[in-house]
Amino acid sequence: MQAIDARLDQWQSELLDLTRRNRMLNYRTSSPSTLSILEPGFDELYARMSAEGAALSFQRPLDRATDARVYSVLALMESLGEPLNVEVGDIRTAGTLLERQRVLANLRQKARLAMEEQGAGILYLSFGLLNWRDGEGAQSVMRLAPLVLMPVAITQASVGAPLMLERRDEEVMLNPTLDYMLRTAYGLELPPFDGETALEEYMQRVEDAVSARGWRVQRAASLGLLSFLKLSMYQDMERNREQMRSHPIIRALAGDTAELAPFSAVEPGFHDAQEPRDCFQVVGADSSQQDAIELSRRGVSFIMQGPPGTGKSQTITNIISQALADGRRVLFVAEKMAALQVVYRKLQDAGLSDFCLPIHSHKANKRDVLRELGRMLELDQRQVRSEALSQLDQLMKLRGELGDYARELHSPVEPLGVSPYEALGELAGLCGCADAAFDLPGAAALTRAELDAFLAVVEQDEVWRDFFHTELMTGLRRGEICGLQWSDFDGNTGTLKVCRTLHSQRKGEYTVGETKTNQGMRTIILPHSVTEILRRRKVDAISQWIFPDPVKPEDPVDPNAAYR
Repeated sequence: MQAIDARLDQWQSELLDLTRRNRMLNYRTSSPSTLSILEPGFDELYARMSAEGAALSFQRPLDRATDARVYSVLALMESLGEPLNVEVGDIRTAGTLLERQRVLANLRQKARLAMEEQGAGILYLSFGLLNWRDGEGAQSVMRLAPLVLMPVAITQASVGAPLMLERRDEEVMLNPTLDYMLRTAYGLELPPFDGETALEEYMQRVEDAVSARGWRVQRAASLGLLSFLKLSMYQDMERNREQMRSHPIIRALAGDTAELAPFSAVEPGFHDAQEPRDCFQVVGADSSQQDAIELSRRGVSFIMQGPPGTGKSQTITNIISQALADGRRVLFVAEKMAALQVVYRKLQDAGLSDFCLPIHSHKANKRDVLRELGRMLELDQRQVRSEALSQLDQLMKLRGELGDYARELHSPVEPLGVSPYEALGELAGLCGCADAAFDLPGAAALTRAELDAFLAVVEQDEVWRDFFHTELMTGLRRGEICGLQWSDFDGNTGTLKVCRTLHSQRKGEYTVGETKTNQGMRTIILPHSVTEILRRRKVDAISQWIFPDPVKPEDPVDPNAAYR
């Protein structure tokens, strides 16, 4: 149990960042990701942004499109040598116009990207900054941390329109990371923020709570990017510590696999025997994906992994559709919105969107969720037509025929013990070779043991090993192989000219003649193994013949000698 607690502590510590890298504890008002707001004032800005549907514009220089009359007056003043800098808008920020535009563009782009990919808002308007001391003694450092966080968004109605600051439909909250750090590291309890208390009054309460340590609260407002998603995971682990310690999968991840149920793979032939009426998959699936779907039905925990394009989203879609048919509920969680949308679109295309409730979305709110739940509860029940059931029965019949074909294709044929699939594979390796008709007496009765014994004897015989390998791999007639000369072989292209044949005569004599037919004179592409053998033999060749007589190398080997 101590080992499991140690792993849980490690996982929690990796979720929580209480270092100076965390903007929730070390907020910098001068960074490219923050913008200090000067006007409206601290209290007025909070009051105006708290109103329902509030939207304030950022100041920008007055131009002809903003107000033609005022612009003409300003143009006249500039021509007289007395230019006036006039800006219009609700919010005035620190920095120059160029700096403000650059920071706002950066904030808007990053906030929109986080919303699209993760469905989480990270742009907040901070009210009040706690000036606190990190550490003790001479090594301590003063830092700033935002107190009250209001979720906002930067919008623009059209190109050239002013940038607007709008409040998102989420609760205003106290900085959760700061609250946790002060409670655990310093024993300080910040007063809860309920949204009803006046902002200045709340700031005073916070200041009273931390004044004993010499800390103070700055009444300031700032716009910046803040993220504390992992803090919720940390707190969830704290609340459910006992449940996690006893969960078999979490214990297995921590190193204790004693209570983990043994893994049982899907039995061979299971999917072939499964009735189509019991299968509710809505997109295609291969055998490995079928296994994953069945393991999910059995409640087995597993990891499914693979490179992009291997059908993971399809498999998840089928797992969900099968679970729906089985009367189960599914919570599909993903780090990025794109992964959820891919699966949701596949379910939507299959007509199952009525059973799906997207809740990981910045567009989702409580009212819409309740409305969608009510609509789904009122859906009419539908019944499968008899024609569809008949098609499923026909599918079972066709699937059986295909299964029989596959089994016969892969079943070994005696006495050699080679399946048609294996034999076709060997033939495919010789697709570049010319066809050659020859007799192999007793081939149909040749067993695997006899073939292996023959090959073993040949392999030990240096004289005939290469000869028989070339014969088997090229399909050349025995006389054609005996009549091959090194001038016929091209080691660079791996080709061989067949232009003569050797005929045996009595008393060891032979004659060299043309091939049996005109079509017999040909050039063949050699298999790689034969090319390598001939290249090796050519290095030590002492005869014009590729396969010379072992006793008289100036003569070719006798075609009949191979049978003796």
